[in-house]
Amino acid sequence: MDDRSYRLEIRKVAGFPTYHLFRDDDRPRPLVLYGHGYRGSVRSHVERLYMLADAGFYAFALEAEHHGLRTDLESLRLLDSNRNSQYADLFFTLLLQQSAEIATCLEAMAAEPGPPADLARVGVLGVSMGGYLAFHLAAQEERVQVICPLLASPEWRFEDSWSGAGLTPETEARVRAVSPHRRPEAYRGKAIQMHNGTADKLIPIAGPRRLWRDLSARADCTVELYTYKEDHEVQPPMLRRSLAFLRRHLLDGADEEDR
Repeated sequence: MDDRSYRLEIRKVAGFPTYHLFRDDDRPRPLVLYGHGYRGSVRSHVERLYMLADAGFYAFALEAEHHGLRTDLESLRLLDSNRNSQYADLFFTLLLQQSAEIATCLEAMAAEPGPPADLARVGVLGVSMGGYLAFHLAAQEERVQVICPLLASPEWRFEDSWSGAGLTPETEARVRAVSPHRRPEAYRGKAIQMHNGTADKLIPIAGPRRLWRDLSARADCTVELYTYKEDHEVQPPMLRRSLAFLRRHLLDGADEEDR
């Protein structure tokens, strides 16, 4: 980084605690949402928000309920997979709730004056659960045009990887209805760059590969898939490639000063 100044804010939007990090120069910046992993937090990855801000984006993050700023004693019990046999059900319940909350936040940010977030250009960089969130937001939100899911699957079938952790019938019906691999048409005109480990025991590589083939055959969106001989861990090339992809699709045509 150079001597640019940045502004980091933690403030409530639509009643939810949110992170905002951007260059302090009053220029409108494309908004890129950062999605954290299950049992993780944004505050432990603030350097990734700085990476987004340094690349020319308005970095925004809302933690899922029971995570980070929204943690309490009940949260610790719920997120302890050794005690909660329904953690897969909790995973998807929190994921879908977080997606709805983010949609509410985007509407609130569009309706009020504030720091320079350009809501006509929106992307998502998500890790693990945040990658699942990226898939869902791109399918649900017209304004989300670019996503980079890291270590996530478009096939929402947890019996493939988290053996024995089933879903309640209600959650299973919701998950089946919105699973990204069933809705390739939802990504028409959008840009997707997936990053997955071939040795990942949580996320089978077959799911991302099938979606890549399906979307490539449709030829109505941009889709890339990078694979790594790794397990469920973020690798530096994943972040570098994601930043370049987000810049290419959200900052195309901007001059160097804007970037």
